[in-house]
Amino acid sequence: MQGVDKRIQTEIQRIETYKKINKFPQNWFYLGPLIENGLPNYSTFLFSWKGKEGSCLQSGIYTAKIVLQGDLKTNAPKVYMEDKFTHMHVYGHGLVCFPFIDQYKWKPSISIFEIATELEKMLDMLPDITSPANEKMKQLFEKNPQDYYDFLKEQAKRFELNKPYQP
Repeated sequence: MQGVDKRIQTEIQRIETYKKINKFPQNWFYLGPLIENGLPNYSTFLFSWKGKEGSCLQSGIYTAKIVLQGDLKTNAPKVYMEDKFTHMHVYGHGLVCFPFIDQYKWKPSISIFEIATELEKMLDMLPDITSPANEKMKQLFEKNPQDYYDFLKEQAKRFELNKPYQP
């Protein structure tokens, strides 16, 4: 990893350590740099996981891109969901409306591992209707919350066939 930013090296080492000490959640397939043409792209991390049992995302396989925006000391990453994932907090082009890493609240101490952990939690919890990214999903939730959760469960069934990212 010669020539790689020290912060990125630390992030990768943290992830590898968590795997070794069994702190890496069992439903996670991959958290690490995107591999392109056999080489790691250290400006884009991928997070691939399976929805937890009992959740509205249950058994679906999801992948998110964590795109670093320059120096992590001052710039929050952006997170994008893959596979046309639909959710109240995901814009149509995949960008996640994610208060945990909002540019104005960004703390450089937040790790990529923490971003992945919080993303998984946020997508599965009660949505914040005051901060929707997808107006159609907000309207569905306001009309009938059960229909909203049923939509997410049906989507999860379709996502069961997704292949997890593994370089």
